[in-house]
Amino acid sequence: MTLLGLKLRQTQQLNQRLQQSLRILQMSGIELEREIEDWLQDNPLLERPEADEFADAEFNHGTTMPRSNHLGGDDAEDAWLNIAKEEDFNQYLHAQVCEHPLSDKEAAYVHILIDFLDDQGYFTDSIQDVIDNTPLEWMLDEDELQNALDLLQTFDPPGVAAADLTESLMLQLMRLPASPARQAAAHLIQSSLHDLGKNRKQNIIRFRKLFPEIDSETIEAALDIIATLNPYPAYGFASSEPTAYIQPDVGSKKAKTAGKSSATKPPGPSCNSTANTANS
Repeated sequence: MTLLGLKLRQTQQLNQRLQQSLRILQMSGIELEREIEDWLQDNPLLERPEADEFADAEFNHGTTMPRSNHLGGDDAEDAWLNIAKEEDFNQYLHAQVCEHPLSDKEAAYVHILIDFLDDQGYFTDSIQDVIDNTPLEWMLDEDELQNALDLLQTFDPPGVAAADLTESLMLQLMRLPASPARQAAAHLIQSSLHDLGKNRKQNIIRFRKLFPEIDSETIEAALDIIATLNPYPAYGFASSEPTAYIQPDVGSKKAKTAGKSSATKPPGPSCNSTANTANS
């Protein structure tokens, strides 16, 4: 890959992360609740905390809140411009075709396959399905389509165009540096993904029994790696879903002495990653 191509890819990756962060910041309480529920269902290494640590916060209008790191000036303007022109998942993939050293036919085949991906970023159809659902005059070749699929799976985000969750996680793993922990993570995903539970300590005990040749430290490191993987490659891109009713995050009430504002308690759950919890 040329230096220019590398810089373009790095820029796209940064823009994607920025879009994901800003998307979360724009969510209402209900939207964030739904997002957290999706995370909990999709990632077996996320868990609900035993007690909600969020406490109702009250403050007087005259209170000066501490300033945290924030975007200002040109940075803030650029950030909001990025939201306005946020790409959807297919656009993001189509734009990458020109960054790869593909022949004209390979590029055309990859463009076709991109449009067959589902909303989660998976390719759940068969190659024959693609041939059967495209014009006959295109005369698509099965072997060339398979080659195009292999090429598409090297695109960003990692795990794109996989047939299922297991393949997507494996594609993501293969982009990480080789290590005993990565090898153990691959072993767990391929053989025991359905056995992953919410309790980290129980996961370690279970896998130590299943794979006595792998020590506890390596299993812990493997679970840490798996927890960083994305079950849905398309997560974080623009969505066409309608906006849900917005519940206010801050309410106000009139007191005898002065007006007060209080943070409303989130109606939904919060979540922790068991990958970062020693004991659960």
